Amino acid sequence: MGALLMDRLEELKSRHSVIKEVRGKGLIIAVEFHEPREFTLKLGWKALHKMEANLFTQMVVTAMLARHRILTQVAPNGLDTLKILHRS
Repeated sequence: MGALLMDRLEELKSRHSVIKEVRGKGLIIAVEFHEPREFTLKLGWKALHKMEANLFTQMVVTAMLARHRILTQVAPNGLDTLKILHRS
């Protein structure tokens, strides 16, 4: 399951410039975000980070739960990183 999830996340990374890195082992996975290349997305990124450093990632957490019923968590210390943990 972990390998499948990593493969799918890597596919998303290839389509979305906001995803910097996908890393993990088994079903403990981190998705790190960074400023996107596209101009309009870059403006939105900068505006969110000016308001609050973790706001973008918090919005992703909320969307993951609301749209997909997947509970995720923002990584600590102000990183733009989302944690995905699965307990089998």
